[in-house]
Amino acid sequence: MSLKNLLKQAKQSPSSPRGRNLVALNPLLKKGGVHDVDDTKARHKKSRQASKLTLKRQDWA
Repeated sequence: MSLKNLLKQAKQSPSSPRGRNLVALNPLLKKGGVHDVDDTKARHKKSRQASKLTLKRQDWA
């Protein structure tokens, strides 16, 4: 086989035969996931942001 044919075959064949790692895309494994502890400051901040958002979405007219 010539060098040209070898290069052509290398371009056509996939570089990774396994594909994507689906476990890495699991949302439970990101940023603490299952072991994420929700402390009081973070809970308070989330509730304040939620209340601000509900007030912002209200129709005041």
